[in-house]
Amino acid sequence: MRQIALPKEGAPLIITVLLIACAVAGARIGYDKYLSVQAAKPKIVYVRNLTLEQIVEAGTKASGTVVQRLLSRVTGGPQATQDAEGNVRWEIPSRGSSLTFQVAPLEEGKGYRVIGTVDRIRISQIRDRDTREWKEANGWTRSKRVSNWVYASLGILHKPQRIIRLRNRVLRAVAG
Repeated sequence: MRQIALPKEGAPLIITVLLIACAVAGARIGYDKYLSVQAAKPKIVYVRNLTLEQIVEAGTKASGTVVQRLLSRVTGGPQATQDAEGNVRWEIPSRGSSLTFQVAPLEEGKGYRVIGTVDRIRISQIRDRDTREWKEANGWTRSKRVSNWVYASLGILHKPQRIIRLRNRVLRAVAG
């Protein structure tokens, strides 16, 4: 009968720890990808009880940060533009990405459709100010470069939670 050599006692523990670390990292990347997909989808709200001016005022006021909303009387917030068909649009920059809201009248004057979409997308990246080559870089720089590559290859947005939160805040203000 042939005997199998058992590994040292520390080896199974290290393998278990590495598997748990990989599972946690994979879950985090998967959750970020899920939020990125949710952020990239357009969201539509139908408004029937407000006028176009009230929708634009509520939407542009809710589009800024807390300080911008408090100072909206002074700064004016995002500027809304109206096209020939009667659609009104305004854009909100959000740390490299851009949210656009469009208000379109429904047929027969039954209300308005408000659509929140992401126009310009910034892929998630960690800042890498280290200009050294791969062989000369330290472990932290290498890990940043690998994570940037993984996030860029998967198309994960930069701060998708912020985009979702901002879009939902504007649409809640308009619908409420």
